[in-house]
Amino acid sequence: MATVDQNTEQINILTERLNTIEENSKNIEELGTQVTLDTASVLMVRLSGTSYQVSLAEIIAILNGFEIVETAVNITADKRQFIKADATSGSLIIALEPAADTEGQTILIQKVDSTSNGITIDGDGIESISGDLTQLLATQWELLSIVSDGSNYNIT
Repeated sequence: MATVDQNTEQINILTERLNTIEENSKNIEELGTQVTLDTASVLMVRLSGTSYQVSLAEIIAILNGFEIVETAVNITADKRQFIKADATSGSLIIALEPAADTEGQTILIQKVDSTSNGITIDGDGIESISGDLTQLLATQWELLSIVSDGSNYNIT
């Protein structure tokens, strides 16, 4: 069994590798080339005898200080949250706060289950998400990253 120090060391190594990937992506982007990380990639992490499925998107969110929220019920998203939505028991609705309340802030929503149940992201009132009133996540590990411009939300 791994000790706490060994687990901490493994997490530190993983963090360093992810930071290197992120830094290299920024360097390449500055040269005018866009790099897209496959945020649907899932890692199996084993800590103290327990295995966890963790998406690359979740690791990046953790490194950037997002609050991780796991839900299997309808909720209202808040700024700087990474929402892991599980629609195993039925379709979900993730409501958004008024865009004016979250201006400039990012919200990440990921479907973590493999069912055909959808996850609907719903703007507040008539506020849109890149021109549409709602967005749908339909496949496992699909990720939606949105930012408020103060009036509406935009997919990033």
